[in-house]
Amino acid sequence: MKNVLRWMSGKGSRSVLHPPIWTPVRAGPLAGCEFFLPQGLKGWAGRIARGEYEPDLCKEITALAMQGGTLYDIGAHIGFFSCSWLKLGGACVECFEPAPGNAEVVRATLVRNALPLSACLAGDGQAERSASKVRVTPPDTYTAPPVRAAHIEPRAQGAQAKAVRVHELALGDRDGDGTLMVNAGNLGKSSMAYLRETGGIDTEREGKVYAQAEEVKVAVRKLDTYAREHQLVPPSAMKIDVEGAEAAVLAGAQELLAAYKPVLLMEIHTIDAALDCAAHLTRLGYRSRTLTHTAGMPVVRWD
Repeated sequence: MKNVLRWMSGKGSRSVLHPPIWTPVRAGPLAGCEFFLPQGLKGWAGRIARGEYEPDLCKEITALAMQGGTLYDIGAHIGFFSCSWLKLGGACVECFEPAPGNAEVVRATLVRNALPLSACLAGDGQAERSASKVRVTPPDTYTAPPVRAAHIEPRAQGAQAKAVRVHELALGDRDGDGTLMVNAGNLGKSSMAYLRETGGIDTEREGKVYAQAEEVKVAVRKLDTYAREHQLVPPSAMKIDVEGAEAAVLAGAQELLAAYKPVLLMEIHTIDAALDCAAHLTRLGYRSRTLTHTAGMPVVRWD
């Protein structure tokens, strides 16, 4: 597996204070799984290693995964919730991550944890980029350390997961391409990548992160279009964390939501996004419940 650290290598003008390494989860239902975390284990990375990451959201993911079914992990970052879904009983994951460096980490994490990234099903982003006539050129490349499977216990429900696909593109309210703003030199801050056309958060904290962002052209697709073209497995749940573009994702998924009505777990980043999401979902019969707040932003369940 090459280029796992593609955007965090510290080559050229970049330097990484705490370069990521494979780190085992020490406690909780994912104990024994390994994730690619910054050394020092501060903040979110330490919470993952201790088995304490986003407990309210993890509780919901656990309950839903134990029913089997398919998760759409939209804004997957390093693949934590994709792995969680499969390890805790879920059958399939359709994983969407537009940042090329993050998508490489997701693939490596699935392999590391002996999850079935099937060659016949695993999208590598090439087809999506080709279809949108977009060429993604990462700022740095390098050879990654070897990826070996972690020593882990079998999945909680015993059944083998059917498929995991990693789709290296952004979801939105149109089909075409867009500009992803991403902090390429920091694995944690790369979770805050956003589409310039539809996302972004106007706060002082986010402004400092965005000030160091780089522009990367990526494919953008409506989920309704993409699901039909690629015959995606219908979702039983969707986790959406897209840095202010939540309403755009929903606008491009109206057919799918009406047909299957999956449970939605969303981090809502702005007041405008909250109002727009409510407008899209209430007319489809959804109701909301706030689960928790992360960095001051509500995490909401819609069902």
